[in-house]
Amino acid sequence: MITVTPRAARVVADYFAGRQKSPIRIFVRLGGCGIRTFGVALEEAKKSDAIFDIDGYHYIINRKLLQMVQPIRFDSDGIGFRLSGSGIAPPHGCGNCG
Repeated sequence: MITVTPRAARVVADYFAGRQKSPIRIFVRLGGCGIRTFGVALEEAKKSDAIFDIDGYHYIINRKLLQMVQPIRFDSDGIGFRLSGSGIAPPHGCGNCG
């Protein structure tokens, strides 16, 4: 399950204003200090993906990954996105490893 907050929905709509809609992929990446965070990219769906149609936009995520990290909360700070899920939180701190 993916929940998109109203603030994130506005950022998505603002981004696609005047552009062709594209599926929004949610994925997990390793960040500084080996911390797992979510990433977002514009990418076509694959057969292994779950697709969520929310407010006319397609949010896609690998089905196996979804089982491990759901529920996912897709939020925004008004500029970028802040995603959280089971065991994965938005990044904290400086993001650098010394």
